[in-house]
Amino acid sequence: MFYGDQELKNVVAGAAFLGAGGGGSPLQGYKLVDEVINAGKKAEVRPPNEVPNDGFVASVYGMGAPSASRLGYRNEHLRAHEMFNERNARKIEFVVPFEIGAGNSAVPLHSGAFMGVPVVDGDGAGRAVPELQLTTFDIYGVPISPMSIAGASGEGGMLYVKTAEVAESIGRAITHHFNDMAGCVSYPMDGATLKKVVIPGTLSLCEMTGGIIHRFGPSGDAISNELQKKMGMVELGRGLVTKKETEARGGFDYGYVDVKGKKDNLRVLFKNENIIALRNNKIVAMMPDLVCWISERGDPLTNADVKKGQRLIALGRGANKLVRTPKAIAAFSHLYKEQGRKESFKPMEKL
Repeated sequence: MFYGDQELKNVVAGAAFLGAGGGGSPLQGYKLVDEVINAGKKAEVRPPNEVPNDGFVASVYGMGAPSASRLGYRNEHLRAHEMFNERNARKIEFVVPFEIGAGNSAVPLHSGAFMGVPVVDGDGAGRAVPELQLTTFDIYGVPISPMSIAGASGEGGMLYVKTAEVAESIGRAITHHFNDMAGCVSYPMDGATLKKVVIPGTLSLCEMTGGIIHRFGPSGDAISNELQKKMGMVELGRGLVTKKETEARGGFDYGYVDVKGKKDNLRVLFKNENIIALRNNKIVAMMPDLVCWISERGDPLTNADVKKGQRLIALGRGANKLVRTPKAIAAFSHLYKEQGRKESFKPMEKL
């Protein structure tokens, strides 16, 4: 199917929420889809099972700190897409989102529309993630290389690396040179591989979620109730943001948000995306499960958008089974240690 004006805007709103604190600012997601709309284009979206087994797929996305993405995508991803096609023996036939996020769901839709290729209805994380190696593509063995990376100036290059960790290290250094924002293409694969490693239906999920946000806004209460009813989400806490601490380090935004409620206090620890939520100092959700923000006025928020003095609601959602396997959880475990926690992952429903 083709996503036009309303569907594209719904995706941005839904992905801003389901990005679990990261994945790019909704301000820039709307800018990208507005460019598609104003150019008279639509984005073709296909489910994974419609991608031929020998079809050539790659992931197109933006890399950088959320605070930098909020200042503006400048179509770095289009140059990265062009660069990949120029340097690779086979041109990209389908693009697949790297993750869910207002920016990183809009980027492949924008790239697909302007480069004339379909976008796969799925992604590699089921949320936004702070590191390349945390995608299902990487966890289940898809080589990241070759990888193109470009800045808004059109400068950039191709990376030929053995691991996502090396790509992450080099990519972050290059991204820092481009003022902490770059466009990337990586994880080339055929359609048969895609079907084994992709989390399906996530663009459709974002579109549905965004439709709820637009339909029931500006009431955060009404949106929360509908999301709990339709998607099985759980309210983790609500109240006033009394403190937010953020430190940009190594191309990431580290910090925490404190929310004071009538009875409970919530603290959410993040590394770009939300990693751990604690209610009254007890863990209630851990990545890869989702901790998502919506303001009491009904605005989906990333961590870059959360400000002291706002009133917001935190909702949780269990992650897709592909990122809850022992192999996947092992890939996420270092994030808990970085936040000073010794606990191992437990599913949200058990917490």
